[in-house]
Amino acid sequence: MKKVKIARRQDSRAHFIVCDALFLPFRSNSFNDIVCTEVLEYIPSYKKIIHNITKLAPKSIYSSFPTENREILLIKASRVYRERHWGKIHVRIVDVRSVVQTLLDHGYIVDIDLTSARSTLERIFLQKTLEILRIPYKIPDVGLVEFPTENLIYKFIVQASTIMGTFGIVSRLIWKFFKVQTLHDNYIISAVYGC
Repeated sequence: MKKVKIARRQDSRAHFIVCDALFLPFRSNSFNDIVCTEVLEYIPSYKKIIHNITKLAPKSIYSSFPTENREILLIKASRVYRERHWGKIHVRIVDVRSVVQTLLDHGYIVDIDLTSARSTLERIFLQKTLEILRIPYKIPDVGLVEFPTENLIYKFIVQASTIMGTFGIVSRLIWKFFKVQTLHDNYIISAVYGC
């Protein structure tokens, strides 16, 4: 509810409804566009959410969720992720093929894109570096890492993060031009109702 209060302050003309994504209290044809971002990985029966959204018959649906590679890498390589996220916050690895197929079955034309790999690389390698150096800093769950740069070790980590960011951009270009998935953070699904 706290985030809804913040959103209301930012736009007092908008209507906000808090509800369960598995039981959406809206009539069919209620929306032109639906955005479902960073939701599916939090709910065990994510396929039902996609089905429920398509029942509202929007003209376009935009969704994003972590790639399988990202989740598997973080589960294997990040103790912080295993202890604080996996099975507690993120409860499912979302199968992009099933999401796309559900959208196709409901008459949508689907496009898939991928974000870069920066945040995954930071969480895997930088968090481990901090643990080895016994620096009590947890990589943020969302967004880029911002360290106080007066400390030499932090300066080094900021430089390492910049290099990882460059790798993330390269991984996205590989996807863009060759459709080869290397290491990416999120799928971005754009679906438009059939032409």
